[in-house]
Amino acid sequence: MGVHRTSVHDLRHTSATLLFRAGVDLNEIRALLRHTRIATTADIYIDVLEDVRRGTAASMDGILGRLVLPTRPDATERDDGEGGAGTSAS
Repeated sequence: MGVHRTSVHDLRHTSATLLFRAGVDLNEIRALLRHTRIATTADIYIDVLEDVRRGTAASMDGILGRLVLPTRPDATERDDGEGGAGTSAS
């Protein structure tokens, strides 16, 4: 198995993508590639891989799952005599 000829420019793209996949901060990748704008790094150099997309979706699923509030009885229906809603304190 031989090594295919490639350009240094292609290696920069590959390096940026692999670093991003490994969880390296995008701003750090920008600095390594010596870009002045983070948009250049993000829009042109980073090819988001399918497993990264799936990981992002799983993270969002976890976040949204924690936002779901558990069902609980309405406080106005409480009748425990301990100052619940609907009782007046005198």
